[in-house]
Amino acid sequence: MHPRPIFNDRMSVEIPLQDFLEHYAPVSDFLQNLLAPERYLTDFTLVRGFLAQYTDEQSTFLSYRQSAERLLLWSWLVANKSILDLSVLEIKDFIAFNKMPPDHWQTACPPETLREWGGRNIIQRKLATLQQCAITLDVKQLYSTATPNMQLSL
Repeated sequence: MHPRPIFNDRMSVEIPLQDFLEHYAPVSDFLQNLLAPERYLTDFTLVRGFLAQYTDEQSTFLSYRQSAERLLLWSWLVANKSILDLSVLEIKDFIAFNKMPPDHWQTACPPETLREWGGRNIIQRKLATLQQCAITLDVKQLYSTATPNMQLSL
């Protein structure tokens, strides 16, 4: 089994677990296909609870989400055990694994993410944000060229 995204955005850790499992059916299916889904659901629930504490600051949430998700996936798919059962030596193996992960663990934005997270296209959303930034910068540049001594705040 290959790794796949299991958390998306802050909402994915804020809504009740049952709502999450219904709304994010591909994640629910992924969890059910693990060797001992009930044990992994405990891991998943614990990590969701941990991440839910950091939803106020997006950069912190994204950083913690990435690290926690990677640890969960490695524990489940490589070590074949719950994160609660990992030894210190296995944590060291996880750290070494992250220095040179296999190709199928490396991707900027897997296609599944685009289709599966509640029908929202993440790339389109990010492109819209970038386009808006570019438009704002163009307006500021045009304004400052036309009126070099005036300030414009957008």
